Amino acid sequence: MLLDNWFLTCIGCNAIFEKDIPSFRCPKCGDLFELQKKRLPELKELYGSSGQGIWRFSSALPIKQEKAVSLDEGGTPLLEARNIKCGNLKIFFKVEGLNPTGSFKDRGMTVAISHALKRGTKLAICASTGNTSSSLAAYSARAGIGSAVIVPANAVSAVKLVQASMHGARIFKVRGNFDLALKKVTYFASKHGFYLVNSINPYRIEGQKTVAYEI
Repeated sequence: MLLDNWFLTCIGCNAIFEKDIPSFRCPKCGDLFELQKKRLPELKELYGSSGQGIWRFSSALPIKQEKAVSLDEGGTPLLEARNIKCGNLKIFFKVEGLNPTGSFKDRGMTVAISHALKRGTKLAICASTGNTSSSLAAYSARAGIGSAVIVPANAVSAVKLVQASMHGARIFKVRGNFDLALKKVTYFASKHGFYLVNSINPYRIEGQKTVAYEI
């Protein structure tokens, strides 16, 4: 079951599902899902929650805070760009490189892997050109589940592959681009029931929205 007050809606045919769907595609039309709440939190509820990082906004997330697989992601600073001018406006940078594995992907991964653990998943997988693989590996290790990554050969930073490998991810290379890697992981997820964490995963998207709440 989905968390109370949450439901899945298809972005293609607008079908609504109040139960969790094994795949991240609509069984009626094959399009992607979006997670929605029946009742949106009021501002005082959204910003009055306890917790750190993105889980401060647990009232707007589809996983219970106490079930979160977290590495204290989020809460990154806004720094003023003093040497860049835009008329009389001030410009600020959100420094997402200060997340645990060095990218904003951690915001979505904490929610996605928390959902994977709730499902009883044994292996989480992704296609990646770098950051997603590092994030997947780190959060899967934290959750105690396996992880595997398919990457385009000779197209991924060695540093990112080392980071993923250090956290225990199995890395597979394909002779092709990212689109081919994504087709491969989508096929394996569908055939073997592996948990896919690429951005077709609506749970991951909910986590990434928290950068807007912080701003």
